[in-house]
Amino acid sequence: MTLFSGYDAQIMAVRKAIKNLKKNLGIKVIGWSDIDRTVRAIHNVVFPEYANNCYPDVREIPWGSLESPDILFYSSPCQSVSRAGQRKGMKKGTETESQLIWTVEHAIATLRPKYCILENVEGMLDADFSEDFISWCRTLSEYGYANSFKVLSSADFGVPQNRKRIFLVSIRIDKDDKYPFFQWPKPYKLTVKPEDLLEDFVDDEYYLSCEEQDTFIDVVKNAKEGYSSSVTRKKKYPTKLLNSQFYKRISAFVSPLCKNETIPTLMVGLQSANLTSITGCRRDKCPCVIEVWEGPQNLKKQKLQNAKLSQQVVKAMRVCPDRERILATANSLKTNEYLRVRYITPTEALRFMGVDEQYIKRIIDPFYSLSKEGLSEDEVKKLMTIDNRYTPISNYAIYGRAGNSIVVDVLAAITEQILNRIDKASRGEQQKVA
Repeated sequence: MTLFSGYDAQIMAVRKAIKNLKKNLGIKVIGWSDIDRTVRAIHNVVFPEYANNCYPDVREIPWGSLESPDILFYSSPCQSVSRAGQRKGMKKGTETESQLIWTVEHAIATLRPKYCILENVEGMLDADFSEDFISWCRTLSEYGYANSFKVLSSADFGVPQNRKRIFLVSIRIDKDDKYPFFQWPKPYKLTVKPEDLLEDFVDDEYYLSCEEQDTFIDVVKNAKEGYSSSVTRKKKYPTKLLNSQFYKRISAFVSPLCKNETIPTLMVGLQSANLTSITGCRRDKCPCVIEVWEGPQNLKKQKLQNAKLSQQVVKAMRVCPDRERILATANSLKTNEYLRVRYITPTEALRFMGVDEQYIKRIIDPFYSLSKEGLSEDEVKKLMTIDNRYTPISNYAIYGRAGNSIVVDVLAAITEQILNRIDKASRGEQQKVA
């Protein structure tokens, strides 16, 4: 069972773990929960087979009428303990989003799952909130669970994103348990580069306008603490160089990168990231893609008469960490080569979260992908009709879900350890594992 499910990286992780282990383990999803209407629509197109297993409000789930799961996943809201949030805490009885973790207590007390897995932001361990986290662990101990927690990075489990999250694994202590403590999976060397996850063709909408790109280069070139871009905006409409004007893309790289050659942690507001963020000149760095394209000389910029000039206040907090590489690329262009800067796409954001291509296709284009799998247009519309309202899936919603989710590969590695325990305890039986 999964709570605060999102698009359910938890189920994805269980399936990946079973595949990696090559063992004959079944999966039965007892239920999932998310109160957000758009999130439920995304979940339904990702996992149509579980559309009727939803309990939207975790505070209203009839725990006593549910079957006890082997594993209970709960990735409770992080806003109130995140270092990028309002930092209101997760103390029991308060009105913060993060205190919803305490609604899981009733589930654990009633269902008594063998394994409980929490994922959340590192900020939960900060001095301001560590007492609340310890209180939660003590509560689990009182219900007879052995707890083990660790901060894991997706970069250590095959995904080139520098995303560090805390995982708490709680194992119910039974009489026949000789060792009820969790053995954490071992990290392994990262072999995938950020560029390996980029799309071959990207729509023009993701590229900066020429005016935004001029500002971008200005900030990269001159940024220091307090620097504001001096690029003027006297035109009425923005302009762009479009894909149709070029012959081919020559090169592409992701910027900025962390010291371990991974992208910074994906944030919820990726689509609307400030230009200063994608230069890396703010604390909340946001990855972008720097490309070089080949085309005719003296390309004419196309006027976007249905768009407005960007009015962002572009102010730096520090020097661009990738300054030399970006400027070297810009300064080495030949007469028929052009620099282009773009945001990462929703598909790329999901890839950086370890989501398999099958699920990505369902999220990005549910009607096309699910029709290929045998569903009619009406059936897909029904999946996306939540509380009697048709709920389309926007790019904004996809970026938000990616920024709020769990990297599948990290959770799969944890789940593999648990599935091995389950398999040893009950060989040859079909298991309900979520």
